[in-house]
Amino acid sequence: MLEIIYYIVFIILLIGANIVDWKIKEVPDGISLLGILIAINYNLFFGDVKTSIIGGTLGILFVAMLNWFMVQRLGGGDSKLAGMVGAFTNWSVIFGVLVIAYVISRIPLKKDREIAYTPYMTMAFMLIGIVAVGIKLCLNVISYLRT
Repeated sequence: MLEIIYYIVFIILLIGANIVDWKIKEVPDGISLLGILIAINYNLFFGDVKTSIIGGTLGILFVAMLNWFMVQRLGGGDSKLAGMVGAFTNWSVIFGVLVIAYVISRIPLKKDREIAYTPYMTMAFMLIGIVAVGIKLCLNVISYLRT
């Protein structure tokens, strides 16, 4: 039950960051840093705090490197939000989210339309989540059928 609340809080923070980023194209540090603190504290008592810290750190570093080498349109808020996603999940999830988000962000839009990067990260996270749940469901069905 506590794990469900943990992920509900994560989704609420992610939705809040999306709304603000969509309107003003800036992710408030307060949302991301609060999320990072919640994730690390939760994992300190109920999960793997090392994985949470590594995921958060790599999320920040991956976006900083992406910004430095390729895109140069991402802000510090995007880095911290990726850190929040990494702290809530783990390093492999944040890496997948950022790769998928980058690919999705390359889809051409109307000339006068520019979208903030946070919705791309959210879409990628949702896609990974749907695939992960689907795989888990398939494995459970296979396991059930074998018995």
